[in-house]
Amino acid sequence: MSKLQNDETEPVTEPVSSNTTEEVMDLSVGVRLREAREAKDLELRDVALKTRQSQETLAALESEDTDHIPTSILRLQARNYARFLGLPEADIVGAFAEDRGVTNAASMPSQAKTSAFPTRSLTILGGVVVALVLVAGAVSAIMSSSDPVTEEDPLAISARLAPAFEQQASSNLFSADTSQEFAIRTLKPAWIEVRGSDGTVFRSREMRAGETYFPRVEAGWTITVRDAGAFEWRLGEISAGPIGEPGQALFSVSVDAALTAAIDAQSTALAENGDGGRDQR
Repeated sequence: MSKLQNDETEPVTEPVSSNTTEEVMDLSVGVRLREAREAKDLELRDVALKTRQSQETLAALESEDTDHIPTSILRLQARNYARFLGLPEADIVGAFAEDRGVTNAASMPSQAKTSAFPTRSLTILGGVVVALVLVAGAVSAIMSSSDPVTEEDPLAISARLAPAFEQQASSNLFSADTSQEFAIRTLKPAWIEVRGSDGTVFRSREMRAGETYFPRVEAGWTITVRDAGAFEWRLGEISAGPIGEPGQALFSVSVDAALTAAIDAQSTALAENGDGGRDQR
């Protein structure tokens, strides 16, 4: 009875296990993916929707047409697809890696030899450049801090660096000779903005006709207007002329420069009238 039972069980178990293993080993990786998908009665679009992979990539994996897919992406896509189908992930990924392993192995050493030395050289060169820049900056800072001219002679600074400083210095000299107030007078309702040298806004609104504003002079203040013809400069009780043409928009007009021009114009007019000597102290 024992022998009969053995004869009945042995033909059932051993041939099935052996044939199944051989059939799986003979299948290519693409066919294994396709048959596993079809066994689940799924279309490519169904898998793409559930795994959030593109249908084109899944088709490329099943057809083993993956030359256009980078190696790192290929491994990730193959692993995700195998996991979804319940196939051994390592086997599927390894099968795709073997298909392009010869090419990658042959190309990697030459790429490494070609790029290793230049990369190292560029890193060293970059460090040298940064060090030189830091040294140059430190030397420049030391020289500028030890230069007595920068601390004691502002006119020399203006001559070298900023002509605007010379203009401001000239404005200071002119304004020292006059005690008349410098003002902006509105000829008709219009908008104006007055800013300090640090960007502080002292006025930004529409002024009424006849309204007067006294900006601070010798402080780098500027004005911006939308209609330059709606305002005039005034030096004391005398009009120094409109800020600009009617309807003309002007931006960041220097108050100090306008004062200098107004003093020049007044001095010229007094000289031409023969009154310059009597009015000046």
